[in-house]
Amino acid sequence: MALWCITTKTPVIYRGEAIPLPESRSLPARLRRAVDRAILTRFDSVLYSCTRNRAFFESRGVRREQLGLVPCAVDNDFYREEYAEWRPRRAEVRAEVGVGTDDVVATFVGRLLDIKRVHEIPEIARRLRDAKPKRAVHFFVIGDGPERQRIEQRIAECDVADCVHMLGYVSQPDLGRWLAASDVGLILSSQDNSPKALNEMMNFGMALIATEVAGAAFDGVGEGVDGPDVPVGGGGAGGSPVG
Repeated sequence: MALWCITTKTPVIYRGEAIPLPESRSLPARLRRAVDRAILTRFDSVLYSCTRNRAFFESRGVRREQLGLVPCAVDNDFYREEYAEWRPRRAEVRAEVGVGTDDVVATFVGRLLDIKRVHEIPEIARRLRDAKPKRAVHFFVIGDGPERQRIEQRIAECDVADCVHMLGYVSQPDLGRWLAASDVGLILSSQDNSPKALNEMMNFGMALIATEVAGAAFDGVGEGVDGPDVPVGGGGAGGSPVG
């Protein structure tokens, strides 16, 4: 389709969410980059969603005048209204799952896929519990998907069912109550170019922990302000990203 548009001089506006990642030096990979460059530079306009997305297109030779910003945002007004409604009731929501008022809650929101690395949370919870912090740490896992059984198995193996709460799928109208009851937002993905959960969590004043490959984290997470960017797998076997 792209080649047809180019050959027929049909105007093309292209949008993609790729971000710069370590690239292979293999011949197939170099050929792919050459093809990307040959096609992308011929488009009339290329739309990007975040700074790192723009950097990818620039690495493929797309000129600044071709680029246009189209942020991937959520309904910020809706979530801010939810925050105002539920923040005063966070103790009530926490009590539903046995979480104390002074406890720390770290929350994941999204589809339970392997690339989201939610299976690391039980091990993180176990290490934090063994460290005996001054304030108990709980985890809300909001979402469903093919990794659910694996995560539940890891919860059992790590014996952390009392602090890792599998809340399942939560629809948008009910999501605000759980985010308002949370303190920290988690993006642990090994690949996640534009996680919308990051934007949702920011509306609730949560500290944010995101892996370095989460594309939108470069714009949304300020080191020392909103929270840290951490290496992929940073919570699986080494140090915990929480605490």
